Amino acid sequence: MVGYTLFHMDPGYRQNLIEKHRFYVNEGRSRLLTQFDDVSAEADAFAEKWASERSHLFDPERDDPSDLDERAWEESITFYGMLDDLHADVRLAIIAGMYHGWDKDLRDWIVTQIRHWHSGKDVPAEIWSVNFAGLMEFLSCFGWAVDDLPCHRGLDRCRLVVNAYKHGEGPALESLKNHHSDLLAGGLLDATPNRELAKRLLGYRHLKVTDGHLDEFSDAIVDFWAAMPETISEDDFRSWPDWLEKAVARDKEAP
Repeated sequence: MVGYTLFHMDPGYRQNLIEKHRFYVNEGRSRLLTQFDDVSAEADAFAEKWASERSHLFDPERDDPSDLDERAWEESITFYGMLDDLHADVRLAIIAGMYHGWDKDLRDWIVTQIRHWHSGKDVPAEIWSVNFAGLMEFLSCFGWAVDDLPCHRGLDRCRLVVNAYKHGEGPALESLKNHHSDLLAGGLLDATPNRELAKRLLGYRHLKVTDGHLDEFSDAIVDFWAAMPETISEDDFRSWPDWLEKAVARDKEAP
């Protein structure tokens, strides 16, 4: 006899989650990232405009024409650098929004399913507050070994990038240095002979993700939703994670 269904991923809802995610990523690319497709040309145009606006200050009897050109070139380099930084920030912002959207959708789905068979407010509160590792542990207690899925690595890397982008120096950045150095300064740690010195010198400002990384993280989210079992029953249940046991007990004792 098949046990009571605890979680059900409706195929239509699954497809909606995937399509919503892809829409976000595609529109983020087309509406935001494409604005940085020709930064070099924009920097050249900026230099020309900068020089033109100051040409009336040029005195042929006193000034060297090359000085104005050199200063315009220097200004264009600064302009290019700021645009490149903005491009990186926009890409990171898209990744952060993508990750947080997945995270909220997952927690919301879990809590909605739990409310079909469990009453009380403490368990849902714990689901909304637990960290990524705890959330994966919760899913695994129903027999779904998320940690073994290929997409888990992409999700975890995405999480670390988002946390380092949000908090700067901290555990996420250190984890990137130790385990995912390709996401910092274009893989500088893997190219330098003095890795420990480079690790000390690298900071959150060296966080460097590419469009390829955006694809990696986006694919991981799609693969996660695609791999979600359609049905998880009470027969699959093993035991509550330690961090949830007390909440389950409090809900059972509540009037």
